[in-house]
Amino acid sequence: MIAFAIPLFIVILIVIFSAGGNIFKGAENSLSRIRPYFFVAKDLDQKDQGQSPTTSVLQKPTVASPSFTLDTAITAGPKEKESIINTQITFEFSGSQIPSSTQEQILFESKVPGVDTDWITTQNTRTLNLPTGSKEYTLLVRSKLNTVVDETPASRIFSVNVSPYFQKVIISSLSTAVPSLIALKANLKQGEEISITGWKIQGKAGSFEVPLGIEQINPFSSLQPGDPIKVKTTDAVYLSSSRGPFGLGKHFKPNICMGYLKSSYSFPLSVPSSCDFDKPKEETILFLLQACQDFLLKKVSYGSCTIPDYSQDISIKADTECTAYIENNLGYTPCFNKHQKEPGFLKDEWHIYMNMNLLTQRFDTIELLDQNGLVVDQEKYSL
Repeated sequence: MIAFAIPLFIVILIVIFSAGGNIFKGAENSLSRIRPYFFVAKDLDQKDQGQSPTTSVLQKPTVASPSFTLDTAITAGPKEKESIINTQITFEFSGSQIPSSTQEQILFESKVPGVDTDWITTQNTRTLNLPTGSKEYTLLVRSKLNTVVDETPASRIFSVNVSPYFQKVIISSLSTAVPSLIALKANLKQGEEISITGWKIQGKAGSFEVPLGIEQINPFSSLQPGDPIKVKTTDAVYLSSSRGPFGLGKHFKPNICMGYLKSSYSFPLSVPSSCDFDKPKEETILFLLQACQDFLLKKVSYGSCTIPDYSQDISIKADTECTAYIENNLGYTPCFNKHQKEPGFLKDEWHIYMNMNLLTQRFDTIELLDQNGLVVDQEKYSL
């Protein structure tokens, strides 16, 4: 039996090799036809056993489109491309549903690129608190109902043009009377001080740049402006359309002795006019003759800072000690020398004489600009 099987096996091998491998190829084709049935049966078997199907049979869920659309409008706030003189800005919004078939409340989401990192949900208003400076912003607003948002947000481009000194110095009043007057007032913290030299006051009639000033009108100086005009907590600044009493470009802080100069200069703005502090006490002039004492205590008008005229009073004119006392103690120069270092010598105000009138328009807005042209404050007026 074994002897018969061996020759038969040899014959089969010869036939296979003589066929060039076609038999194996056929066998492979047969297996490929069998394989799909095997894997389908396996998948069905997995389902029967409660197992999850393979990834190839998972389908992505279909999201239903909303049955309505939303529309958004900005109803209040700065207009398109408007420049705002404020750092706190409020917008109002409105939204509508198309078709209108729900009673649910529409909310809003807003975003200012560069300020907000994400959309902020609000009611129908939003107040922005922006930094000072000069910058353009865009506000985006979209309605929101449940999970649906307006795919075309409303937008509004606006700019802020506000100085870092915004309202630290304010225009406190405007007077269109002749001469006109613009009054500024400091609104600073205790100890804070700002130089306004280089700032501008402007309106339709023109502009005026705040110059250097003379803090102390020293009788021994040449009255050349060289001091920055600085304001502190309690300071005021008055800008008159007049020419200054000491000539063009001479702006100053009044002092308590200036009443003595009123007989020689015309002051469009009020300066101190009482020099009662120079009235001597009786015990301090006991060394003078009785006639001189009476003259100093009864005939000199300290309340009006008047330099006494004794040219017709022989008893005083002949008393050299008395005349020396008058010359050394009464008048602007001795007053300045005596009191210049005392607290309260200078008044808390600057007098600036523009020699031009900025308040000539029927309706206008006067702006106070810092050295970079940014708005510090503004005030409207009408004639």
